[in-house]
Amino acid sequence: MSAPTTVASLLALAMLLASGPSLGDDEHAKRAKVPSNDMRRIAGELFPDKCGWSGERCTLVYDARGCPLQFIVSFPLDERVSGEPSAAWVTVNPRGAVIEVASTKGKECRNGIAS
Repeated sequence: MSAPTTVASLLALAMLLASGPSLGDDEHAKRAKVPSNDMRRIAGELFPDKCGWSGERCTLVYDARGCPLQFIVSFPLDERVSGEPSAAWVTVNPRGAVIEVASTKGKECRNGIAS
């Protein structure tokens, strides 16, 4: 491969990576420990009726406080029921096992775990 071709390839790759999801721009997202595929799997296991078996129908986001072992499952509008929570805060341990599911966020984040 010639030098101009290599440079052009590297520039194209850099542009492709730079145009990726903006989630990586947020400081708390950089610290997140729960991979997105695990978040989807967990949401599907916990809430198959609302999120679907693979979690694809729910919106999944990292906790804005930067708790790296917590994420939020926001239920689809058409699955929300009056009087029931519209989202769930899911906390996992460092191995990825669910240790808490709550309808409200914890008060603080200690050692990466919301409490």
